[in-house]
Amino acid sequence: MQKELIFGLIGGLGFFLFGMKLLSEGLRKVAGERLKRILYILARTPVIGLLAGAGVTALIQSSSATSVLVIGFANAALLTLRQGMCIILGANIGTTITAWFVSFIAVFKVTTYAMPAVGMGFLWSVLGRSRNSKMWGQVILGFGILFVGLGIMKDAFGPLGKSEEVRDLFVSFSKYPILGVLAGMLLTMLLQSSSASVAMVQILAFNGVISFSAAVPIVLGENIGTTITAQIAAIGGTVSARRIARAHLLFNLIGVLYMLIFLYNGLYIKFIDFIVPGPMSGMGIMIHIAAAHTIFNVVNAVVFLPFIGFFERLIVKLVKEKPGTVEVAPQYLEEHLLETPP
Repeated sequence: MQKELIFGLIGGLGFFLFGMKLLSEGLRKVAGERLKRILYILARTPVIGLLAGAGVTALIQSSSATSVLVIGFANAALLTLRQGMCIILGANIGTTITAWFVSFIAVFKVTTYAMPAVGMGFLWSVLGRSRNSKMWGQVILGFGILFVGLGIMKDAFGPLGKSEEVRDLFVSFSKYPILGVLAGMLLTMLLQSSSASVAMVQILAFNGVISFSAAVPIVLGENIGTTITAQIAAIGGTVSARRIARAHLLFNLIGVLYMLIFLYNGLYIKFIDFIVPGPMSGMGIMIHIAAAHTIFNVVNAVVFLPFIGFFERLIVKLVKEKPGTVEVAPQYLEEHLLETPP
């Protein structure tokens, strides 16, 4: 049983991450430079920047890709610190849509159609006449492989529901949420994908291995773990890029810390149950987890956005320029050339 569990977890996770990579890359290539231009233009006000970050991340299915994109803009001095911070807050919301997709595994039993999607997507990506057509084929292929991976993990995790040791481990996360937060943080740092981490938690819950009260702290911890991608991307970058990466960590860390108060007194769990009524099993618990993930990031954005100016000044004090650093900025740009960036 242990061998089947480990092989199923590794294989299913591999399929899921590969599917996510294909899906994200395909969507980015379909959108092309238009996504970057939209993100750059719409980031001029905090609220619009937040919405742009959420929309772009929901479209390309990767908050990591959005954060790396923002840091790239910051390195090129095309975005201010405040604009980058607003987009990052939006990206945190946009990435939660993946958890809702994963919930479809129970709602619509999409794994039944995963294999045909793989076949159709592959043929489309190979036989498509135009580049865009091939990329849409890659998107469908990515969706198919992603759900094949979810199906494999669901079957592999099935026997865990009967293990008392595993149940006791996850019960401790509901009693001591800080342990769940640390577990979620480490898991996401290891996988480099909060989407994969949340999906694993949802599947464990679907199989009755983990309760909702134990799943929520893990999901919160994953919000801290996902910031590691921005930290890595900012290494060797400009001071603006490093400040945006540090802001990403600070937003999510402070958000999890204040939310822990509501976890310990049980109010957050009750609030999610009030917003999303229904059974805490099977399909219901997966939707509850997706809602907990989304609501946390929405609340966090609402809390931080009015104080974005204060946090901008705080980040500037925390991440100081090195003596003698010359910050490069674009000069004498011709607007019409923006239509052809290369």
